Amino acid sequence: MRHTIYLPIFRGSIKVEYENNIIYRVEYIDEVRHVSSDDIVYQLFKRYVDGLKTDFTRLKIDLNRLTTFQRNVYQLIREVPYGEVRSYKWVANQLGIKAPRAIGQALKRNPYIIIVPCHRIIKSNGSIGGYTSIHGVELKRFLLDLEGVKID
Repeated sequence: MRHTIYLPIFRGSIKVEYENNIIYRVEYIDEVRHVSSDDIVYQLFKRYVDGLKTDFTRLKIDLNRLTTFQRNVYQLIREVPYGEVRSYKWVANQLGIKAPRAIGQALKRNPYIIIVPCHRIIKSNGSIGGYTSIHGVELKRFLLDLEGVKID
């Protein structure tokens, strides 16, 4: 049976859909809701929204509906540590491609925000870059601030 939890953050909530500790979707919604649980998934996300260092790498994500390219990008980005950033160009180089914009396109479709921490990917010049979500760059900046990362 699939479960859904909501945790208030920023100007809305994080909505997490999962079953047997396999994550099917993590998204930001523009509505403040709170539905808790006593399981490990809820506890991990609660730590995160409370501003505590959290490691989501032990959670499994459903990769079935993703392209091979998206899988490769998401798996690499999951390894970017809490409170650190990397550039689109760095991700492209790690994957052996010369198209940082392709990385941005893959992240634009990320169904696992926070677990696949696309907010930790910035431009090579150190600027914040884009973020495809409600509240866009404001939410990205909030998540980075939450992790102690300051971007001008």
